Amino acid sequence: MNGFVQPPAPVEEYRDRYVAFLDILGFSDLTVKADQHPNWRSYLINCISALKNALPTRADANQFRFVQFSDSIVISALRSPGGLSNVIYAATTLVRKMLDLNILLRGGIAAGNFHHDDNMMFGPALVRAYEFEKRGAPPHVGLHTAVIEDMKPIGLNADWTGFIALDPWDQTPMLHTFQDFGCYNGISDPTGFQVDIVAAQLAERIERHAKDMSAAPAVRAKWKWLQDYYNQTVAPADILVPSRHFDDWRLVHEQVRQRMESRYVQMIPPIPAAPNPEIALGKRLSDVL
Repeated sequence: MNGFVQPPAPVEEYRDRYVAFLDILGFSDLTVKADQHPNWRSYLINCISALKNALPTRADANQFRFVQFSDSIVISALRSPGGLSNVIYAATTLVRKMLDLNILLRGGIAAGNFHHDDNMMFGPALVRAYEFEKRGAPPHVGLHTAVIEDMKPIGLNADWTGFIALDPWDQTPMLHTFQDFGCYNGISDPTGFQVDIVAAQLAERIERHAKDMSAAPAVRAKWKWLQDYYNQTVAPADILVPSRHFDDWRLVHEQVRQRMESRYVQMIPPIPAAPNPEIALGKRLSDVL
């Protein structure tokens, strides 16, 4: 014994891994609403259930791991061609699944050393992925430079470059979660997946949120960003329905005017009704007689 504490045995699961960190935007507001009304509680429960049922929590192949806690999601897999496929598929699936429930995700995918088991997770790869989650940033999934390099068809790597897109606003690399829309050629999917119907429903959902004047400006801006990204994706082929921009500012002005007028009316106390002249005259005559 030399008086120093001996380090524990090496942790086998501390490996070079791909790590995706995703933040559920608006989760805090949802919890406040859920605390105040049972309908919002049911909605939040449905969202979390859909999230957890979208992917397995773990799989032996490529040591895939998936966990959700509060407003945070962590996905990881071994840094291998199979692991890269798992993480890209998982992140894309969750983004699209949550969009169906009117919820946006934001985060990033990185690579590096990381420990991920049922009890704990730590490592620089998670720190790198978390750094993409910046307050006020667009709702995209950023890609670390090491991940971008691994997505190129070099050696045994498959070609994942089709899943790399540029942010329509700041041109930074991000995960192309609308990749299937971008490569759609009008031919029916043999699996029965109706791309055109799914795209039309999504376009309408994005449009509805982008023009919702009752939402906070920061929230509308995120949906506006998503609208630009979606339209930029489907425009080249000109097959899928675009999401219409809300440019009729006269209607916007009318919505704002009506809302302000409604608030103003609620602030003014009711005005007593004017007396009926005939009734008032009758009272005066009765007083005289």
